[in-house]
Amino acid sequence: MQNVDKLSQTAQAVITGYFGVPSIDQLAFEGVKYGFMAYYRCIVRGVGKAAFIKVHTPEIYYDDNNGTAEEYSNKDLRYLEQEADNLQYVNNHNPSLVPQLLLYKDGVMMIEVMDDCHWLAPRDALNDYVRDTMKILKGIETLPLGDYSDSTMQGLLRENWSEVNFEKIPNGYTVNLELLRDLGATAIKGIESDRIVHHDAHQLNIGWHPERGSRLVDFSRMDLGPANADATMLLIDLHKHGYNVKPFMDGRFNEQYAWLRAGNWLYRSTLPPGSSETVRTNQRLSARAALELLGMLPPRHSEDNSHHLTSWIAAHHSKYSDLSTSQ
Repeated sequence: MQNVDKLSQTAQAVITGYFGVPSIDQLAFEGVKYGFMAYYRCIVRGVGKAAFIKVHTPEIYYDDNNGTAEEYSNKDLRYLEQEADNLQYVNNHNPSLVPQLLLYKDGVMMIEVMDDCHWLAPRDALNDYVRDTMKILKGIETLPLGDYSDSTMQGLLRENWSEVNFEKIPNGYTVNLELLRDLGATAIKGIESDRIVHHDAHQLNIGWHPERGSRLVDFSRMDLGPANADATMLLIDLHKHGYNVKPFMDGRFNEQYAWLRAGNWLYRSTLPPGSSETVRTNQRLSARAALELLGMLPPRHSEDNSHHLTSWIAAHHSKYSDLSTSQ
């Protein structure tokens, strides 16, 4: 049984109330593998009902040099509230794209269980996975704009190439990546925000079933953004994990958004790691994958290595160097 000691009495009351049982002991809890943010996650099953739950647990936060436990806790609670609101918005307008939101109350979100789904792209069915996933990502783009704004995009633009502290980037790439600062800052100028975008469309947020297709989860960052932003993020994530995405890029890879995310990932990767360095390492790997697809860095498995990056960049950046000298 999944450890339920972390659940507050309030959270337990919400869960037992939904399932119509007097005690948490009458429910089966199953652990789940994935998730970076500090929520309690599991699948709960009762008689005739099941739900994936994500629970805010304020007692796990602590003060550090960058903020207080209360500040961190409140921030994550806001993200969870946004996720529930955004998921309900998609449920209302195109429920085929997402699981059903079952309940949100007192920091407890419960959604439909997506049994038997792949949460990583299957290598033996990659074409089907990409086809089905690109279809739902395009569906997100066609949602009505509602009251959404470009606040997510503005945050990405603020924390980007011009703000990266390259001295804090490890692995010997400092000087070479810094050569890209002006190219990146120029490439993201004028990027549009004219449609709904998920803004976190990596594999772990996509449940794929060979018969039922793909559905998207984790909507805390949904806001306005540019065309093919989510498709671009998926391609970057697949490439990072060693898939050949070249056959899928035509008409789907938004170079401006790739530059934007690469700069933001590099910026975020230099911040204090908090409870885990894993997130910062993942951000550096994501930035590298984006730059590889942009042709700014050699593929990781090529004969080039970090000592040759300067010459590689010089040989592959002509279309961006024209931009950087004209503005």
